[in-house]
Amino acid sequence: CKLSTKENTSRAASSSVSSPYQKSQPTVYFRWGRLRVGFHGICASLAFFVTIASLVIQQSNDSMWFIGSSVILNSVTAWDARSLLDQVPLKTEIVPGIVAPHREAFKRTMSMMHYGNLRIIGKLLTSNNNIMGGNNIGEETNVYKILLWMFAWYSFFPLGSDFQNGNTWIFVVPMFLGVTTDMIQLYTTNSVLLEHYLIIELSALTIAFWFTLAFRGYISVPQIYLGSALFVATLFFGGVYVIFG
Repeated sequence: CKLSTKENTSRAASSSVSSPYQKSQPTVYFRWGRLRVGFHGICASLAFFVTIASLVIQQSNDSMWFIGSSVILNSVTAWDARSLLDQVPLKTEIVPGIVAPHREAFKRTMSMMHYGNLRIIGKLLTSNNNIMGGNNIGEETNVYKILLWMFAWYSFFPLGSDFQNGNTWIFVVPMFLGVTTDMIQLYTTNSVLLEHYLIIELSALTIAFWFTLAFRGYISVPQIYLGSALFVATLFFGGVYVIFG
């Protein structure tokens, strides 16, 4: 009984000492079942629907305003997601030999959204009014290309990855090869259209929301993992087909 009292006292003291340094939780505006909706959820929802609108009205003269708004909303969503990383589980074993490191995956998803936004900005600045498929009136500068290379390889180069973990071959390597292939075509054919990068943004938002549902217990993590793997594979091989097909 004395030992238990000492342990409780020690824990209470530790809690009281550490509490001033604990990270404040994001403000929750409302709850929907087990989902807690705050600034991030609202911004991500707006980003999703504005990005869809950008694809739907791609031939409109107003499409540039929608796409610009999409870039801003997706950028804010990706940056703000870092404040939620402590709510994400560290990892889940999908099957023996495949472990999903969730926090690292979320960071990589944020980086993919930033990469997509950089590519969209490049397309906007070098295309005419028919921006979804029009002829380029210019070309991305060498400075832009070099900075993009640096960001892409810094964010996606699989340095330090566990190659004995199947997750590395399912997600990490394909994402690295995907951005590398995209960078190569930027120097050669530059054939990937702006709409493809908007689809990447939509995919990132969708996958992130799927995992949010899984973490809140609505869907099993292995099911979402499989769906996300198929999503990434489709994007990768679809991109390869667009470039080399």
